[in-house]
Amino acid sequence: KADWLSEENYVFKISNYRDRLKKHIEDNPEFIQPEFRQKEILNNLESFPDISVSRQSVKWGIPVPGDPSQVIYVWLDALSNYLTGIGFLRDEEKFKKWWPAELHLVGKDITKFHAIIWPIVLMGLDLPLPRTIYGHGFVNLGAQKISKSLGNVVDPKAMAEEFGADAIRYYLLREIHFGKDGDFTQEAFENRINADLANNLGNALNRTLPILEKNFEGKVTRGVEMGESLAKLSREVSSDVEGLMQEFKIDEAIARIWTLLDGVNKFIDTQAPWALAKDPEKKGELAGVLYAALESLRIAAILASPFIPTLSAKIWEQLGIDAPLSEQKWEKLAWGQLPVGTLTHRLGPIYPRLGAELVGKGKKN
Repeated sequence: KADWLSEENYVFKISNYRDRLKKHIEDNPEFIQPEFRQKEILNNLESFPDISVSRQSVKWGIPVPGDPSQVIYVWLDALSNYLTGIGFLRDEEKFKKWWPAELHLVGKDITKFHAIIWPIVLMGLDLPLPRTIYGHGFVNLGAQKISKSLGNVVDPKAMAEEFGADAIRYYLLREIHFGKDGDFTQEAFENRINADLANNLGNALNRTLPILEKNFEGKVTRGVEMGESLAKLSREVSSDVEGLMQEFKIDEAIARIWTLLDGVNKFIDTQAPWALAKDPEKKGELAGVLYAALESLRIAAILASPFIPTLSAKIWEQLGIDAPLSEQKWEKLAWGQLPVGTLTHRLGPIYPRLGAELVGKGKKN
């Protein structure tokens, strides 16, 4: 039987800030994302009550200043961690560096707290609001909610140990539209990883480095300009990815990067460097074809590095570029920056193909 308790608490007047927050949401459409959550938050805001921000009956917690009989309610002191963790009232220089936040990423189940209570607390403190509060979705297992009671929990650590964190990260970001719920299935995981990582990502490298090694001792040579189509494609892809990432369309950004890899493989099919290698008079064309393919892979490695950092680093290592991949800035996406004379290193497949018997080992029973 539940016992109802009554006690005196301190109350935060949400109602004093309701109109101000509503106007901010309406004037700044990027503030709450995805867009479909804006209406949900605005509807909740209309009837959102003033909230109790302290407890008298709870004996643990942060005492209310000036009133040790009360402790601050957990939701309020939890939200304050976003500020205190970056130096609020302690390290002004550090705080100015990190606040206001560009993006505040939270689960969809706590979006209401972060899109209503949190902004109003910041207004009360006279602090700027985050630029965007983004509520991400949940992952289901074959359209079924993951839960311990159903016995279908997947251990992410076990999965990462088995397949690598890059593969798990890539699947989730590529397969699920950011902000919505998505499914994880054995078949979809295997198909996506084999098609995109084992095949598409690795093929272009495996089809160019052996020929470069055999004909140019593994050294990058510019030769005759042969890659105008790939140069144009790389510029378009880089521009599109920048715009898509600004809009948090991560799955679309990744898909666009893979169109560059598709373009490289089609370019290799069309130019047939293995055939050019048989004709000594076409060595300049051969060098140009190989340069265009490898330069495209350099650009693809930079673009893909936030999503598959380990695999991108493997590509980088095989390309033999001295400058660290982690230090590559946006301007390094410009065409023609693969240094001539760079000694490449053929190290084998970027990612092995998965078999059906490999998938699902991360499941907890």
